[in-house]
Amino acid sequence: TEERNTLDALRESADALRESESRFRTVLRNAPIIAFAVDKNGVFTFSDGAALGRIGLASGEVVGLSVREMYADRPDIMAYLDRALDGEIVSWTAEVGGTWFETQCTPVFTE
Repeated sequence: TEERNTLDALRESADALRESESRFRTVLRNAPIIAFAVDKNGVFTFSDGAALGRIGLASGEVVGLSVREMYADRPDIMAYLDRALDGEIVSWTAEVGGTWFETQCTPVFTE
């Protein structure tokens, strides 16, 4: 029936989406980068990437924390993050935990 075909198509699409997301997460988790996402209030909503260990963090560990709390002792970094939170694309180089990072913040508006 048509309803059954529609349900089958939805299940296949959902399975394909889950598989694609799993591949993306595997690539990201193993890439020598750090990827963070924050909401408009500066609260981390995502963190992943193999380089997180270089700064003593695990995947997802900072989710729910504020960037202002995390970087309270780094006004140099907060100056860039404040600009990004205001909607500006910002790039800089910073040393964190003994490792130098090339950093780019690109605002992505979802609302």
